[in-house]
Amino acid sequence: MRTFRVSGMHCGSCVSKVQQALQSVGGVRSAAVSLSPPVAHVEIDQDNPPGFDALAAAAAGAGSYT
Repeated sequence: MRTFRVSGMHCGSCVSKVQQALQSVGGVRSAAVSLSPPVAHVEIDQDNPPGFDALAAAAAGAGSYT
């Protein structure tokens, strides 16, 4: 499990968008995102781990999230 700080979220819809985006990345087993504190807990497939850049790109692609 890896934990990342997420900026740019303001509501439950933001949380849902970021969570769905992270879960769509290959090598992510699951993602749980919270607004307070603004973090994403991401369970990674150790055999096929995604890079940080792929996770950051997925979050940014869902909106103005970093």
